[in-house]
Amino acid sequence: MNIAIILAGGKSTRFGSDKPLQMISDKPMIMHSVDAFTCAKIYKIIVVANVENAQKIKKLVPKSVRIILGGKTRQESVFNAIKFLEKSQKNDDVILIHNVANPFVGQEEIKHCIRLVKKCGACIAGHLATDTVKIIDGNFIKQTLPREKILLAETPQGFKWSVLYKAYKNAVTKKLSAIGQKVAWTEASPLNKKLTFEHDLKPDLIGVGSDFHEFSKSGALILAGIKFPKFHKLSADSDGDAILHAITTSISSALGGGSLGTFATSMCKSGIKNSAKYLEKALKQMYEKGYSISNLSLSIESNEIKIDPISNKLKSALSHLLKINQSQIGITAIRGKNKNGLYCISAILLRQNH
Repeated sequence: MNIAIILAGGKSTRFGSDKPLQMISDKPMIMHSVDAFTCAKIYKIIVVANVENAQKIKKLVPKSVRIILGGKTRQESVFNAIKFLEKSQKNDDVILIHNVANPFVGQEEIKHCIRLVKKCGACIAGHLATDTVKIIDGNFIKQTLPREKILLAETPQGFKWSVLYKAYKNAVTKKLSAIGQKVAWTEASPLNKKLTFEHDLKPDLIGVGSDFHEFSKSGALILAGIKFPKFHKLSADSDGDAILHAITTSISSALGGGSLGTFATSMCKSGIKNSAKYLEKALKQMYEKGYSISNLSLSIESNEIKIDPISNKLKSALSHLLKINQSQIGITAIRGKNKNGLYCISAILLRQNH
């Protein structure tokens, strides 16, 4: 028999609100885990809640899901679940303990955990470390650990009932080796990561913007804030910087805002002609919402100007304005359909700051 214990009784202090009830993709966080284990055909699902959220969770989950109250600590909550189960379990039953804060657990890792528990007695899902791990002592580095031997633990964590019951009876839940039990591991899916802070819920944002201007008969061309005296200025009330206009619009779009004119028109009428100022306004909104630019891709159409020879100069200028590396910027160019204009499309990816 396979049983899942979903831990949802924490106080969510670091998160800022009751985590199990937080909406993710139109359903509460708790339901992502319940649905995952239901789809994996787990025989029994137990949710360990707290006094404040137990009744709310009970109204959300299927009637077959049992709700019990947890303790002051994670260990006490699991022990409460064990006491609830102890009269009906067999030694070879598989118990999967899962944090509600890992809502994106995958079917394959659940099934793999079950297989490893049946074979080895205990199993944990986790991510292999990709960064160098250091042990510190005060203000100094004490030791460097071999990252190829470091596993960043996630859930589910699985046990045979006999192993789990013995461990909790001996109060050595964090040291299964103390009862002679080896713990196998399986790699967690990339999406299965614990959500600790509210900003962990912020999705990546994609924005697309475009701008087109015809060439005028006087003035110097400005692109990405750089003057190109050999070419005429793009016709516009502002400086006509089609690249900065397109980027600004793409940022606004990613943040759920409107087109360039929704804020740049009034700025232009007040005498602000420099398109870098419009970009600054969009960037400020982006930073305030906790995002930064991951990648920027520009596609420029023009018959008048060959873009490839000036591409590096444009990237350098944009790198400075956007505070990103040039490697995060891609620029492609094609000959334009309109012989007397320049058309720029901007696609941008914004990622949450940590």
